[in-house]
Amino acid sequence: MELLVLHDAGGGGHVDECAYPPATGQEPWPARLRMLDRAFFAIVGIARDCRAAMHRRRGHDYAFFGAPVGLSFTLDRDLAQGGCLDAGLFMKGVMIAARA
Repeated sequence: MELLVLHDAGGGGHVDECAYPPATGQEPWPARLRMLDRAFFAIVGIARDCRAAMHRRRGHDYAFFGAPVGLSFTLDRDLAQGGCLDAGLFMKGVMIAARA
């Protein structure tokens, strides 16, 4: 629940180490991401200009959508791209084991 508290407090000073989606993305990807974002909020019934409702909805991410367990994985920044691949494969194994 600490993640949700930090989310509601505006991030508690957290600064992302990498932009997602990348700020320098080349079309058509940024336009497609904006389209998906608009479609998602339309489906859940949130108006584009209602920032408070968008903030509350995104808070569900930090509450793990009500799941009984939430896992968070971290990676040392020195491991670079190969470390990201290794971590992704490890997380896949954990998720498969959890389903079993």
